[in-house]
Amino acid sequence: MAEWLGEFYARYQYYTNIPSSKIVKIITPEFICKRYNVLHDLDMGVAVKKLSKSFDKQI
Repeated sequence: MAEWLGEFYARYQYYTNIPSSKIVKIITPEFICKRYNVLHDLDMGVAVKKLSKSFDKQI
């Protein structure tokens, strides 16, 4: 799970060009861990795009 979580944050930062310090405050590791069972089965790009639609307005 830790490896997937790190890859998610790296990909999210790359995709959105938002500093990781801002991303982690809004999309907390606890939030991602609770949804890991659903998200880790998705392609990483799909998971990032799915969450970016929900959170980009807050970041």
